[in-house]
Amino acid sequence: MKVPKRIVLADGSEVVLSEPKEEDFCIKVNDIDKAIGILKSKSYRETRLAKNMGEMLDLVANKDHYKEIHVRVFNDGCIFSHLEISRRYVNHLSSSSIPAVLDVYEELKELNPYILYKGIRVVKVKEVEDRDIERSRFMISWSSLGAIGFLLFVLYIMKRNRH
Repeated sequence: MKVPKRIVLADGSEVVLSEPKEEDFCIKVNDIDKAIGILKSKSYRETRLAKNMGEMLDLVANKDHYKEIHVRVFNDGCIFSHLEISRRYVNHLSSSSIPAVLDVYEELKELNPYILYKGIRVVKVKEVEDRDIERSRFMISWSSLGAIGFLLFVLYIMKRNRH
């Protein structure tokens, strides 16, 4: 996933980002309802994220089998987004995330959005960097964990009934 590495802000300053964070970037749109409609038409679906930060709506889209983009939509037209391990996996609990600001910005391009970095308008993204979240060698799905738990429970009951 492409993340901003070097940006120019409206105040003339240039910022080099070593560890960009989701909360530093807001995609600003004038028509939040149209933005939601566009994202939903591009495979985003409504969800409820674990931590509510005052957003009016949460959206999620699968990026691939193991990763998904989470989007928080606020009443003021601000949209925050990040990529992380899918919530279908136990590994989600300990994984990190990376900002998905450029991906979501591209999805909303027809609305002429703009990006804010710490509240200041980004006038140019001079350099991007390819980043990806680290995926564990062993991905454990919640459904697999549930099946194993159920199997252990059945074995326990069978063993208990033999005595």
